[in-house]
Amino acid sequence: LGDVYKRQLKDHERKVIEQYRQEIKEGLMTVMSLREAIELYGEELLIAATGAIAKKGQGPDGDVRVIYDGSQGVFLNLGIKIRDQVRLPTAPDLKAVLAEMAEEGGEHFVLVYDVKKAHKRIPVLPSEWGRQACQVRGSAAAALQLRKAKRAAASSSSSVASGESTRLLLSDFTREELEEDVYVNCVGTFGVTSAGYWWCRAGGAIIRLTHYVLGFVDALWALLYSDDGKITGRGAHYERGLLLHMFVLVIIGLPLSWKKVKGGRELEWIGYWVDIGRFELGISASRAAWAARWLTDKAAEGKVPLGELREGLGRLQFIAGPVEYVRPFLGPLYAWAWIGPRFAKPKLPVMLVLILKYLAAELKGDHMMVCEASTEDMGEVFRLDAKADNGSVAIGGWRIPKSGKTMDATWFALELTRATAPWAFARGEPFRTIASLELLG
Repeated sequence: LGDVYKRQLKDHERKVIEQYRQEIKEGLMTVMSLREAIELYGEELLIAATGAIAKKGQGPDGDVRVIYDGSQGVFLNLGIKIRDQVRLPTAPDLKAVLAEMAEEGGEHFVLVYDVKKAHKRIPVLPSEWGRQACQVRGSAAAALQLRKAKRAAASSSSSVASGESTRLLLSDFTREELEEDVYVNCVGTFGVTSAGYWWCRAGGAIIRLTHYVLGFVDALWALLYSDDGKITGRGAHYERGLLLHMFVLVIIGLPLSWKKVKGGRELEWIGYWVDIGRFELGISASRAAWAARWLTDKAAEGKVPLGELREGLGRLQFIAGPVEYVRPFLGPLYAWAWIGPRFAKPKLPVMLVLILKYLAAELKGDHMMVCEASTEDMGEVFRLDAKADNGSVAIGGWRIPKSGKTMDATWFALELTRATAPWAFARGEPFRTIASLELLG
């Protein structure tokens, strides 16, 4: 794994250094020599493996995503315990919002935005900075790994060797190595387990703040999935709530990627296609076309490597979030996908071929679902009760009239016996089935 990181870093070394220099100017990172880092942080210093991959849609000289590996080698993530779970909005939440909007009526307009380097907006205690160190050029991390291997081989207790080798000492490095640059993260870092948790806590607080500022009159629908935000203005002056929301984000200094800000009545957000004009949720036409083509090809082939089928099911499972009719048909496909190893390529049963063809045909025709509320809250309509005592059973109830007066209500009262309702006495005394009797009413 370390060799993979080295190759990635070598390919994007210049861009990584440029990005680090920019983050140092922003106060997100600091740089010092290895000697200074060891003297300052001591046994708290952890130099993790670092890699880099080009961001989606970027060219050879485009932006890169730096990977800080807090799991391999330094085992930083193994010592982090997340305090509680974080819930992010998905398809059911979007459907609930669209259903409420449909019931509310009126004008709506949606904006989506992206928070720039969201994970790096959470400050870390200075005493913890040494746990998030890395190198771009240098061999300190590699020397540490070599030293750990030698101690583990020389010691009969691997746990003792591992415990001793986590500390970096000045005597372990040459004079040249001690002058190498070490970059230290001062904020939450992508690749550290707790970074996402703390950003979600902060992001939730920011959304609540915007609600407090906007008040009831300019209230809007706001969702935040990690660093992707979606806000929907409502009413005749929907633009006022949208502008106020964005104004609050700017005032508190939340950095936004303005080139990713989009708006309209139909757009894509976190992979879902949202149509607030028709109150529909689904997937984009291109994503639906890919799924239909993949399903058609696999049905025609008749044999699918189980590893490829599992990967395809991952995408279909995502589609099943907004497009619910897909979900019941995934069960047989999942069962088949795990009957053997990934490289196995058994012949598909006829039932699975039919499922693949059916799903392909459905996705070609319709990949959106209406989210309008299908039920209506009618309030309290009926009251009933049941009585079971000393071998007798009675059921009664009455319908609540529009006038609200009980004297105008239609009602019923019925007494059951062993002859007319033997099932009520099937378990002996009728009080044992009192819940069923109430439902009967």
